[in-house]
Amino acid sequence: MQLYLTPIATGYLTQLVLAALISGYFLLLLRQSRRAPHMAWLTGFFVALTGFIVTLFLEATLLPVMSLDN
Repeated sequence: MQLYLTPIATGYLTQLVLAALISGYFLLLLRQSRRAPHMAWLTGFFVALTGFIVTLFLEATLLPVMSLDN
């Protein structure tokens, strides 16, 4: 699996790092305060956002699949 870092991919990579750090921080806060339901929703949103950015990053860096009939 080879990754090709285009300018768009590096932009997604910086967004991925930022979203992962925010998600990790919110997971830490959620672990410390179990009684805050709004924190669970916020954490879930950022974890889902991180997953979405991972898919965008992989789409930008991986080669498209060659068709089988060629």
